[in-house]
Amino acid sequence: MAFVTFGPQVVVLTGSGQWQCPPGVTSVTVAAWGAGGGGGVWNGGSGGAGGGGAYAAQTVTVSPGTLYTYAVGQGGAGALLVTTTGTYPGTAGGATTFATSSVTVAANGGQGSGTKGYTAGAGGTAGSSPVAWAGGAGGV
Repeated sequence: MAFVTFGPQVVVLTGSGQWQCPPGVTSVTVAAWGAGGGGGVWNGGSGGAGGGGAYAAQTVTVSPGTLYTYAVGQGGAGALLVTTTGTYPGTAGGATTFATSSVTVAANGGQGSGTKGYTAGAGGTAGSSPVAWAGGAGGV
């Protein structure tokens, strides 16, 4: 998920696309969350959880009328519960980004459960924004 705020207005960005800066706006605060990773399955039972997505926020300079590209990460797929023995990991969550010509605000997605299906996925790494927190690891 991503928000763009300017003055009292908040715009929620979903999916992927371009956001056009409205007239009179010269800076926006971007808040971005990476998507969570998917959980795994081990030997037909519960497995490790996927890691949480990171968070990043930054105020960036924009120009009225200019289009800015963004992408909101999709959540990682969880493994399907099967009745046979084996290990089935979840997949990683996607990164959420908002880019200007000079700055990209990025929050990485969490990792899926470990390759053995029963280990926890790592949290998403934080980017280089002034406000950035890594996502938490999944549980087991």
